Amino acid sequence: MTAAAHPAPSDDAAFTELVAPHRAALLAHCYRMTGSLHDAEDALQDALLRAWRAFDQFVNAAHSTMTAMTDQSRQAQSGGKEVAGKIMSFAEQNVANAFAYAEKLVHAKDPQTLLQLHSEYVQTQMKALSEQAQAVAQAAGQAAMDATRRKF
Repeated sequence: MTAAAHPAPSDDAAFTELVAPHRAALLAHCYRMTGSLHDAEDALQDALLRAWRAFDQFVNAAHSTMTAMTDQSRQAQSGGKEVAGKIMSFAEQNVANAFAYAEKLVHAKDPQTLLQLHSEYVQTQMKALSEQAQAVAQAAGQAAMDATRRKF
């Protein structure tokens, strides 16, 4: 039976319909335990009442859990999009820097200038990559924390 097919706890008729096919077997079991039809009926009613309450609690807990998981999934997706956007932004910056470097190389007049440009570019890019890696790690960590924060 799917979750949608289970009765709502406040639906007496639906719960009765759910239990009805098992009622005779449950009553027989209670009779074997108590030895009295009257006591067996009382025991069965008590068991069904507890089942009714437990079912209500289960449905409420399942609903709360699914809501929380849905919220966390949305938060994780949002955080993932943010991290991906940050990475794409950094990639665009790095490509632009590479083109600017190539443009400078084209206009270099001598090997000394080429070496100086190369040295500056490598130093600048290493610093930028380090900063970018830190920013991505921080954003990913924050996204993970936001996604796992319990909201229920």
